Amino acid sequence: TLDPFIVLTSNVFAILGLRAMYFMLADLAGRFHLLKYGLAFILVFIGIKMLLLDVYKIPVGFALSVVGIVLAAGVMVAVGAMDDLRDVSPPAKIAGQVFSGSLLSLFGTTMLYFRIPFVQFDYIVLSPDLAPIVTVVTVVVMANAMNLIDGLDGLAAGIALIAGFALFLYADRLFKAGL
Repeated sequence: TLDPFIVLTSNVFAILGLRAMYFMLADLAGRFHLLKYGLAFILVFIGIKMLLLDVYKIPVGFALSVVGIVLAAGVMVAVGAMDDLRDVSPPAKIAGQVFSGSLLSLFGTTMLYFRIPFVQFDYIVLSPDLAPIVTVVTVVVMANAMNLIDGLDGLAAGIALIAGFALFLYADRLFKAGL
């Protein structure tokens, strides 16, 4: 809507809701001390989006994807840092990984299309009901694969860089194909 009253009141109520959520999450801030950087990035991104509203309208889907990816990465880094500082039980680590993948799905970043080379059909399209489950399973499997090689010096960072670049190229090819 372009009605200034609705925009102003919705932003005020959103800020009040975020304030209440902050007090709910304030107890967890000590445990997830790295999550504040992700939240700060999200607030800066939303502020820039609001400032650029008259100049350039950032698509809603893109903005939600950025927020979801940053939140999911923040949760994953916080769980990994907690695991490095003190022993975290495997069910707690899996719960953090599932929560991270669920955040991605909740904010619209899902594994919906798969390109399989050297077959008759170019793409497999998952149903919208199955895509969040595949996304969460993919996040958990990739996080545990990285966790297995985490003890080897420098190998995990190099593999994460290569995998991230490969996934970027894969997403770019899907984008160019119109998916």
